[in-house]
Amino acid sequence: MLGLLVAGLLFLQNLNDWPLWSASYDTNASYSGFILAKIGAAVLLSPLTALTVTLVLPAAEPLYRASQPQRLQLSKAFTLRGLRSKEFFSSAVVGLSMAAAHIGYVVVFYVVVQRYFGAWAPQEINYQDSVNTLAPWLAGAAIGLLASTKRRVYVSIVRDPSAITVANGSRTIET
Repeated sequence: MLGLLVAGLLFLQNLNDWPLWSASYDTNASYSGFILAKIGAAVLLSPLTALTVTLVLPAAEPLYRASQPQRLQLSKAFTLRGLRSKEFFSSAVVGLSMAAAHIGYVVVFYVVVQRYFGAWAPQEINYQDSVNTLAPWLAGAAIGLLASTKRRVYVSIVRDPSAITVANGSRTIET
């Protein structure tokens, strides 16, 4: 389900770039072929990228469960009961608070540094094409979801190496 969500957002992000596609259109080729190639690339690349999360998740979740048995399972986190749980609520509040604190820190840092020390504050956007689309938030949502899910899955694999058991299940790898 998580892989489908990631693939869906990545597909929508690719389709969101439709107004920008005309800049790379070769007028020697047919326009319908060009559009079909772009849509085909979005259809193929979105699920392939989502597989980087989907294929690793089945291996990561048991390791996470072994090292953190008291924590909420990822498969249960996005159910109605999981969304109403105390752990999900407190994690969401802490995550949003940390994001707000980080944004505030960045703003204060650049205001103070520019005003009192004359330092340059970067004001350019690295993804200028993303803000010139119909739904500019899609790029941020898709990239953010892909990055956070990859990080969550990969960190749960390598975070606690002592949870990795040898084939017989009785010995653990010590770090």
